[in-house]
Amino acid sequence: MPDALADNRIALDEPSLDFRHLSSEELQEHLDILTETMQELRRAGLTVWVHPEMWTEVHCLDGIDLATFLFTPEASSVNRDTLRLLARLLDRCPSWQEDEPGYVSSVTITSADDQGGDGREMVLDLGFSLGVLLHQDRRMACLTFGPSRRGIWTLSDKGVSRQAYFFGAFPELCRFWRWLYTAEDIQEDDFFTLAGHAFPALEFHPALKFGAFVGSYFQLRDTVVRILGVLNDHFAEVMAQHSGLPHQVQAALGAHGVNLSPESPRIRGSDKLMAQRTVTFNGDSYVCEWHAKLAPDRNRIHFSLPDQRLDGKILIGIFTEHLDT
Repeated sequence: MPDALADNRIALDEPSLDFRHLSSEELQEHLDILTETMQELRRAGLTVWVHPEMWTEVHCLDGIDLATFLFTPEASSVNRDTLRLLARLLDRCPSWQEDEPGYVSSVTITSADDQGGDGREMVLDLGFSLGVLLHQDRRMACLTFGPSRRGIWTLSDKGVSRQAYFFGAFPELCRFWRWLYTAEDIQEDDFFTLAGHAFPALEFHPALKFGAFVGSYFQLRDTVVRILGVLNDHFAEVMAQHSGLPHQVQAALGAHGVNLSPESPRIRGSDKLMAQRTVTFNGDSYVCEWHAKLAPDRNRIHFSLPDQRLDGKILIGIFTEHLDT
């Protein structure tokens, strides 16, 4: 589902399309990951931008450019269906305009955790896409191929620097959207617009409001993002691993820094109290008795168990200071 916040945020990291040091098996594996990732991005309504001259300017093997590799099957041992699929996916990608500001012959890339300079890398010959990202006035993501850079890196050229997020598989991209909350200081009105991308395993009740908490949005936003990230990434898996046993689930999620629990037997035995923990979503009722605590004495996020009515997603049903006990 495309939206103004998420649209036009992703570019292909063409310099990573270097196959010279990969075995045939490794190359096939990484090309399969790339094609699957590009298909998932399309299904999510997300666009990948490419260099307009990448077909001839990217040399993925010695003496073999990308076009030759994809359209001359004898140039490699890769499955022909994979080559055809990748060619079709790349051909559907929009390219930067020729007059787009930002072409540079080289870009210096530095990892976010680089302390002594060992994380610096100079990308030569094809600086167009990375150069355009360098001159964008917002954070961008770069789809990279194979065992290449990942996470947040800084792009630099002639005194201009920007951060970009590099990812190689679709599930990694949700961390980019979460990073945007602080990196671009996302405002309250846009929090849930971005949430569908940042937390794809969660559904959000339309009545959720930060005003139901004690404290301002900007005081609470990063804590909420962290908790939702843990629920998205781990809750369903931990529930299955521990057969839903509350104490074991609490301990496992506690290791990720989240304090959560289901309601006590006393509360579950009260129809009145449980009614406060039940919400209607798309015409169905969901019990949100599990809750994560933003603070020991206040501010709760109530949510359901993974539910097949939501394609296995978790419904985030209630933001509240504290429900009656």
